Amino acid sequence: MKDFFKMVGASCLGFVLANVVVIILSMLILGAMIGGITDLIKSNKTKTEVTLSSGSVLLLDPVGEIADTSADDTFTSIRSLGGDNSKKSYTLPEIVGAIEEARSNAKVDAIVLRLDKCFMSFDTAQAIRDALLRFKESDKPIYAYGKAFTLGNYYISSVADKVYAGPEAMMALSGLSSQIPFYTGLLQKLGVKFQIFKVGTFKSAVEPYMLDHMSEANRLQTQTFLDGLWQGTVSEMAASRGIDESVFHRYADEGLFMSRIDTALVYGLVDSLVYETDIEQVLASKIYDDEDEDELDEVRADLVLNARKPVKSVNKIAVVYAEGNIVDGRPASDNPFATQSKLIDQRIADKLHELADDDDINAVVLRVNSGGGSASQSELICREVIRLKEQKPIVVSMGGMAASGGYYISSNASEIIAGPYTLTGSIGIFGMFPTFKGTADKLALTFDTVKTNKMSDFGDVTREMRPEEQALMQKYVEEGYDQFLTRVSEGREMTKAQVDSIGQGRVWLGQDALRLGLVDKLGTLDTAIQEAARLADLDDYKVVDMVEKEDFWSSLFGTSIETRLRMMTASREDRLMEYAARMLDSQMGVRAQVPYELQEGLWMSKPRESSLVPALLR
Repeated sequence: MKDFFKMVGASCLGFVLANVVVIILSMLILGAMIGGITDLIKSNKTKTEVTLSSGSVLLLDPVGEIADTSADDTFTSIRSLGGDNSKKSYTLPEIVGAIEEARSNAKVDAIVLRLDKCFMSFDTAQAIRDALLRFKESDKPIYAYGKAFTLGNYYISSVADKVYAGPEAMMALSGLSSQIPFYTGLLQKLGVKFQIFKVGTFKSAVEPYMLDHMSEANRLQTQTFLDGLWQGTVSEMAASRGIDESVFHRYADEGLFMSRIDTALVYGLVDSLVYETDIEQVLASKIYDDEDEDELDEVRADLVLNARKPVKSVNKIAVVYAEGNIVDGRPASDNPFATQSKLIDQRIADKLHELADDDDINAVVLRVNSGGGSASQSELICREVIRLKEQKPIVVSMGGMAASGGYYISSNASEIIAGPYTLTGSIGIFGMFPTFKGTADKLALTFDTVKTNKMSDFGDVTREMRPEEQALMQKYVEEGYDQFLTRVSEGREMTKAQVDSIGQGRVWLGQDALRLGLVDKLGTLDTAIQEAARLADLDDYKVVDMVEKEDFWSSLFGTSIETRLRMMTASREDRLMEYAARMLDSQMGVRAQVPYELQEGLWMSKPRESSLVPALLR
């Protein structure tokens, strides 16, 4: 019998080992195949000898978020290689680059905009709009067609020579609003209390955890930048369409956005109503000046980009993208619950450090799109910006948001370029630390502590901080704010008193930041690149995008087997508890974070939603 069990055990072990070997070999083969395909994809993307045919029309119909850098993974790239380009997302540099190439390429006759399925920040929309306005200087036409116009896509589309809409389209111009949820009452019911330390009258990211309504300071700053965004876009759209600004205010005030699209036709917001099945023939007859023509020679952004002549120059300007929340260290590879959201971490500091010593790079552009985060990581990146500036020019290009920690890391650049609708400033510091004493009381939990020194239990979440501990924390936060003021003062050549007068956590639009001296110039990423070239005294140069993408093997084996098993076997409740714990952990500590987040999707994909929503502190 023992021999029988030995044979069975050996057979089972052999079966398991054989399967493991097969799995490993299969993964190796799959990896090799994907590696080859990825190389092919890269070679296709870098190919520059594409020839456009005469009469080409650049079709801009991006899908999803238009961000500074691409979120496409290996598998998305494989899908696009198979010919599924209709669902490709494009980055802001790709779209602007394609428009610029179309402007100078004699074989491109026009641009057609179809922006129903994309979303972006105000600053991104403004950068695309500016590129389209430059395109119009070539005397080539732009046509726009849509079935759902929101403020974002109509803001861009309004530059078109003709704006067409489907007979059942929606013109959802309802204005902007911002609504903040307050958690104080909920936290009280749960027995959770946040101990909050902050500097700055306008530093309002902590308000949802300590109040049940907006403070007057927060209401003032929110109203100010919402009014600035709305009035600025209304003025530009009215000028492009040749209509009075009052039309847009009537749409928002009188609920005309709920009317049929015929109302938009009467008020001059669109030029004609055309069914989608007929729009290609309508556009073809206009672009080719031939009533019998019914097909467009459409090319998308990637083909137009590949038609560009390669730049031959030994001079290089590196563009580093700092997008997302600022966090300490590097992303944890053993976190099975981590999202794919972009982060600004130690890797940005390391990259700036490398570029400072790289003799092949003449200048650097740091593209910042962040609402801040860790104060300590912000200081580290700021230090690397200062170090790099001592070696070569570094110009910051601000995206949709470069505030709080995002402004901190920008403050000491050689020059700062912001968009008129960039949210920036928010110079302030705060700290939030929870106590679960109320929760413990509700659950009849008690704790006892043994310690060696008076402050050994500093930060104990089972009790509220003692007065001397609170004093220490407030002092620590105030010292952090003073450091923030010092960095901005040194970088912007202002006194600390001057910085404090426009600081205090207040958020500003880029156009106001220019007036206040927080930025040097209004413009786009291209403006920042041109400024970097000027500061480096370069007549010719090529741009090198420093975008690092995780390869197949890193994405496959980036976490341990134990972690992957835990991820697969975790119950829904375990996942929720893990997520809640990590969210709570992200709320703790000293932060340089803006109180608002551009929710790039609400204002483009949901017609009646605001573009600005409160952000949980992260």
